[in-house]
Amino acid sequence: MWATARAVLTFALAAVFLITSLLLGSFRTGAVVAFTVFLSLVSVLGSMGAWGVSLNPLSLVNLVIAVGISVEFCAHLARAFVGAGGGVARDRDERAVAALDDVGASVVSGIGATKLIGIAVLGLTKSALLRVSPSSLSLVAVIVVRRSHVFRARTSR
Repeated sequence: MWATARAVLTFALAAVFLITSLLLGSFRTGAVVAFTVFLSLVSVLGSMGAWGVSLNPLSLVNLVIAVGISVEFCAHLARAFVGAGGGVARDRDERAVAALDDVGASVVSGIGATKLIGIAVLGLTKSALLRVSPSSLSLVAVIVVRRSHVFRARTSR
């Protein structure tokens, strides 16, 4: 199962890097987004180990969903950071602040409005198998917001 998981997640991270690099026009920004997504996956894998969740097909699906959630929020912040110059030469600190002012609140409210409420519905299921899913996906949403905001702010120094 680990070989399959490694292959699937490596392919997903490579796709994240290529697509964000092409759409944002910067390989450096694509690398930062892919690395941030990778850090989120490492955090989720560590949490899975702490909770005693084994790697199985359902948990692998959760990890792939984690990649999607991670890239969504990181890409929004990266796009705002890249476009924050507005044709005026601004340093990275100013662009980071402008990016967080521009999309930071939208990213956080997007998690509250769509991800956490949608995931909470899964918590009402009677299946023990699906009860792990909302917990891990809620954790993913929290980790991603923290990683995307903190990591983006640190790279702007």
